[in-house]
This record gives sequence, structure tokens and C-alpha cells, in this order.
Amino acid sequence: GTFLVYDGGQSTPDADHLYNFMSKLATQNNLGEIVISALHITHAHGDHMGYYESFLYKYVQNGKVTLKELWLNRSVGDLGGTGNNSGEKAIVSETQIVSPNTKIVQPMTGQSFYLADMKVDIIHTMADHEKDMCFADGDANAASTMTRLTVNGFSVLMTGDAYCDCSDLVASMYGEDLHVDALQVPHHGVWRSENGTVAFYNAVNPTYALFPCGETLYKTSAKQAATTHLLNRVMKDRNTKGVYVFVAGHYITGGGKERITEIDFKRQTITVIVNVKQEG
Repeated sequence: GTFLVYDGGQSTPDADHLYNFMSKLATQNNLGEIVISALHITHAHGDHMGYYESFLYKYVQNGKVTLKELWLNRSVGDLGGTGNNSGEKAIVSETQIVSPNTKIVQPMTGQSFYLADMKVDIIHTMADHEKDMCFADGDANAASTMTRLTVNGFSVLMTGDAYCDCSDLVASMYGEDLHVDALQVPHHGVWRSENGTVAFYNAVNPTYALFPCGETLYKTSAKQAATTHLLNRVMKDRNTKGVYVFVAGHYITGGGKERITEIDFKRQTITVIVNVKQEG
């Protein structure tokens, strides 16, 4: 009866979209209120957290949304990397003023959290790296907190904008224990470089690959050696059709595209509308 939100967008329209989407789901599920058990900001880049202040003032401050916990790795601090609209310190201080009952949580690698029937394992944080290696280019992507969600035995790996250094590290840390059913492909579906990502994809070995990008960017990513490995070689020895690929709102099949309206990982079902016009 509550929500777990990752990042959320980069602007006020995204804040409105998030609220409207949760409101719709709350109505459909006969929820009397909108409660976010945890809102997790994976890293300090504006395209992931730029919406947050608008959401906080428009919907949390007036009680339309109850925000129980805000998760972010505060060791990232106020990085000035590309696209960083506002530092995490500012987000923490504003949250404490606007919603003093919201608990500020700094997730660290090795921790596990329980939200109703969901287990959230913290797989990777910036603390796993030496700072100089993570931020040689002043970019916070490598600091993305990676988490594994598990409900009724079905698991999803959320990666934010994690880079190849992160993939190498977690693959060496966890090996086959990194395996999940569904993978949110890192960095909008495009790796910064291909070094080490094959090892990561081998360790994760997912059935579902979720590309948070449009079709054009997906086609570019699919040409990269590591992504090709994910789409083809990882599944070679399985008695299935291969990885099930979802590009933003579209499910890519052998003969075309279908619009996804819902992916229910708890029941392991997918609802689609067939033969719709391609968007964007």
C-alpha cells in the first residue's frame, strides 16, 4: 500500500507526472493516501533529482504525499559534475525543513532494508571506490547507488547511471551471486565505455533487460559489444527465446513493438497493448 520511488526526473513537469501517476495507482488500489516508504536518489545529477524540490514543496509540504524516508548516499556531497542542478546537502536541508518527520537514510554497501514484502539490498555505493578513481572527471555517475529488490523470489537490479568501473567492481565482489531476474541497464542504456561490462552482464545474467531510453538511443547501445553480449550471448545456453528487452515504454519483439502498460514483477506478468504507433 505504499510506494518506493527511484530518482524521479529533472523538472517540475516530472514532479507533476510522478504525483499524478501515484495518485492514479492509489485510486485503482483503493488507497486512502499516497505514502512513499522510501524515495531513493541514486546520484547527484539534475536529470535524476532536478524535480525533487518542486515535488517537495508542491506535494509533500501540503500533505498530499507522505514521505517517510529519503535515501541518498550523503558522502557524495555537493559534487559539481555535469548536470548537477542542486547538491545533495541542499536536498537534505530542505527536506528537514519542509518535512521534519522524513527520515534521512544514508544507504551503505552490505545493508538490507525491508519495505513491506520487499527486501532491498545495497549492492554498491561510492564508498566502495577510492574517490580519485570515481571522480577523476568530476562526474557523479560512478557514485550511483546500486540496489537489488526482491519480492516473492523475483529480483530486480537497479543501477542508476553506474559506469564500467562500478560494473567491474560489483562483478568481482559478488560473482554469480549478482544474478537477478531483471536488470535496469545502467546509464540510460549506454555505457561510458565497454571495459569490464561483459563480466558484469555475465554475473547479472538477467531474463529481463530494462532500457530507460528511447528507441534511437537503444539502437546505438545495441551495437556496442557489451550490450550485444547481454542481448545474445548471455542467453545462448538457455532454453528460452533470449533476454526479454524493454525499451522505455516498448517491449521489443521479433516482429515489432508493443506498448507496455504495466510490468508486475510480483506476479511476473506483463500487460501490453499491441500494434500501437511508435512514439518519439
